[in-house]
Amino acid sequence: MLESFVKFLDQVIVRGKIPYFSALKKIVFCLWPLAIFAYFFINSNFKDYGELGWSVLIAVMLIRPLADVFPDLKILRSLVILRKEFGILAGVLIVIHSYGYFHAKNQNLFFEIFNPQYWHFGHPFLWGLLGFLITLLLLLTSNRFSVRLLKRHWKKVQLLAYPLFFFSAIHIALVKKGEAMEVLLPVLAVSVLWAMARFKVKISVLRNQLNEERRVE
Repeated sequence: MLESFVKFLDQVIVRGKIPYFSALKKIVFCLWPLAIFAYFFINSNFKDYGELGWSVLIAVMLIRPLADVFPDLKILRSLVILRKEFGILAGVLIVIHSYGYFHAKNQNLFFEIFNPQYWHFGHPFLWGLLGFLITLLLLLTSNRFSVRLLKRHWKKVQLLAYPLFFFSAIHIALVKKGEAMEVLLPVLAVSVLWAMARFKVKISVLRNQLNEERRVE
């Protein structure tokens, strides 16, 4: 029983062979329509969408550099394939959060964009607005038509996910001034891992483990 479980972990974590992966990919993709349904028909709180969107966005930003830094763990490389689906989910959650904030105040989001009282760097709305606009652009280009249309420029557009992440972090930091660690830790983690991946730092976890086992023997 234990041996079978170890083999299962080896297949999933080391080799990256996640059971029913195709079905999992479709399930993740279907989460964003469910999020929209939940908001309009179950009256979910827009604040919950903002917090969940931030959590999913953190995962999206972490998974690629993690896969690059820890190449032995093939499960990370498999999860990178789901990055697009989770990215769309994060984007939809952010859009719902933005819409819900102004809907709760009986205001129109697109009219309030031009309200000058929000346009200064110390106001959380400015950073939320910048993130909202980037999110719309990323969602509109997350399809095959945009890939064919933009060609080599498509990847450059997708790099806007990084400003989105940092603008969202600033927005949350200004909204929750007493909870800085909630923002600081993810930002540090993404920044450090991104830098490590950028400089092609590789950490071979399994190789180190095998060396330790040989020393014990």
